[in-house]
Order: sequence, then C-alpha cells, then structure tokens
Amino acid sequence: MYFVYSDVDDSLMGIVVVASEISDKILLVLGAAGDVNNQWEMLDKDYTELAKSKGCTSYEFRARRGFLRTFKKFGIVEKYTVMRKTF
Repeated sequence: MYFVYSDVDDSLMGIVVVASEISDKILLVLGAAGDVNNQWEMLDKDYTELAKSKGCTSYEFRARRGFLRTFKKFGIVEKYTVMRKTF
C-alpha cells in the first residue's frame, strides 16, 4: 500500500494498492482511492516512478473507459476488454 501526496501542497490525495508481476515486469495497480484534483500528470509520474523502483518497465490498472481519454496523453493504451453477463 502506498500513499499519494500532492506536488502542489503536499496534501494526501489517495491510497494505492499494487502488486508487482516480476515475470512480465508490470506493476499492477489493484486499487486506488482518493481525489487527485485533476492532477493526472502527477499521478502518472508517481505510478511510473513506483513501477521503476520495483524493477518494472510498465504499469497497468483497470478503470472506466473515460479514464483512457484522460491518460492517453501520458502514453496509456487500452489493453483489455472487460465483459460481464448480468442475469
């Protein structure tokens, strides 16, 4: 578990739970909670630094499709399609 702090005023912005998958060198963000106040670039920078510190070459997370529009400018690409059957 890691804590994310603002680069602007050092306030706590969120908590992130991660799992490193060393075989693929991917840092998997299992969950994140908080409010980044539209500081998406800072969040990407923090995830990237955390992944590098764990010996990973990339990070990935699951999110609503709207996040893809926000994160594309940081090099994030869509990797999976999530399917569900409701009955």
